Amino acid sequence: MESASFTQTSRFLQFLNISTWLINVATNVLYSTVLHPTIGHVSHKHLTPFTANILFTEAFWLFLYVLQLGFLTTHWSRDENIRNTTVKTVYSSFAIFNMLQFGWALLWVHKHFVISEIFLILNFLNILRLYIRLGHKLGRINRTKFIRLVFIEAPTARLPLAVLFIGVIHNGAVAFHVHGTAGRLLSNIFIWIIFVVGGGVVVWFRDWVFGLAIAYHSLSIAIEQLSIKIIALQWIFGTPSNNVLTCSLRYFRSGCVVVGSCYDSTI
Repeated sequence: MESASFTQTSRFLQFLNISTWLINVATNVLYSTVLHPTIGHVSHKHLTPFTANILFTEAFWLFLYVLQLGFLTTHWSRDENIRNTTVKTVYSSFAIFNMLQFGWALLWVHKHFVISEIFLILNFLNILRLYIRLGHKLGRINRTKFIRLVFIEAPTARLPLAVLFIGVIHNGAVAFHVHGTAGRLLSNIFIWIIFVVGGGVVVWFRDWVFGLAIAYHSLSIAIEQLSIKIIALQWIFGTPSNNVLTCSLRYFRSGCVVVGSCYDSTI
């Protein structure tokens, strides 16, 4: 039986999460399509070795927004464990993510790159804390854990953490004017840092969700860099991203086998 305080907190979070999500989605969609300068326009006016393909980026965010819409429904889930996780573990982290992302969009399009970098770092730390609280290691997935992964962990922690990690590096490159020989050298070091972090999380924590997101954004960056420069050192990104993708798909496949067997056993 849920206590009165739990019910009150749950209702408050329902309002907070839905309202902040709508504000964030509306702002980012408008500044990606209608309002000028758009997020993509500003990005292409300030090219860096981490500038990603805008179509890939928008497709990722659209996918994430759909998953987050599913997360919002967990407030009314009949599964008590799901509701408890949403209210007690996720708590206000999702709303904070939305508002910091909303603030980042406004700062980015108005070219306040240093402050927008601070917003991204704060948001990264916010989601990293949630990532740890939810349980960063992905073990063997059964039916219950798969539902939790799809409706809570992926949309609130694992996917946002990956995109914020890439975002901090890209925004930082813009804010601190990464150009010239020294800048390109540092950029290629950070490219391999992305690979090490992505591959490390996949291997040690078996987090194929984070790994797939890192591989996807790596591919997006590689494609855009090849279109920006005739000879781009970012072609080396192809091999690291393929390695991360291979490891991620391996654990993803094992997870699907486990979930599939669970569903078969219930038929």
